[in-house]
Amino acid sequence: MNDITATSKLHEDFPAAYALYVQIRRSTRNTKKKNGLDNLWEVLGRQHVAKSSDFTVATIGSQTAKLGGPTSQTIRNANGQDYKAIINAFAQEAGGVTKGKLPKPNSDFEIALSSIDDRTTRHMVRLILQENKSLRNENNLLKNTIANEAPPIQTAPAHAPLKVPYLAPSLISAIREFLSPSAMHEKGWIVNEHGAIMDFLGNEIAPVGLHDALAQIVGNQTS
Repeated sequence: MNDITATSKLHEDFPAAYALYVQIRRSTRNTKKKNGLDNLWEVLGRQHVAKSSDFTVATIGSQTAKLGGPTSQTIRNANGQDYKAIINAFAQEAGGVTKGKLPKPNSDFEIALSSIDDRTTRHMVRLILQENKSLRNENNLLKNTIANEAPPIQTAPAHAPLKVPYLAPSLISAIREFLSPSAMHEKGWIVNEHGAIMDFLGNEIAPVGLHDALAQIVGNQTS
């Protein structure tokens, strides 16, 4: 297993994924598959170094294919379960995405996320934004439904109370640092009157509601 530790510190940063990678490789007798597993681990490491959240089969498979395999189709096949298991384990620890529509790589959203060094906090912020988007879509759907009802409904249904997840003290500290006036000032960011985070050129870094949502979450934590 001479290539297993080729990518520096990956075994420390992603212990669960690394353990699964080692276990599957040790149980594999086929030399071609061993090489494929090594190629996969190399590509996953490159995604981590690039701070990419894209761990979809299409993206990972296109990169492993350039190294000799496995291809995207191989990973999708029934005999590609081992590859998919490693990808999913790595993506979970990296706070990445394995399916669905991803933000553009150079979008303000991705640039803002890349400035968060702690990958767990980065993943949590991403989930909050995705949930915020989902709630907005549900709200718009509800408004359209109400508008089409006859007679119109006079009162809107009550919103469910916000469920605040428990966060480790280190994550609370990381979010508070991200929201701190000094950190915002250093990056040239401000929170406008609508609650969106803007850069000094007036570009939207984070959408309306993110700053307040994060502040409310850390405000409800005990540390």
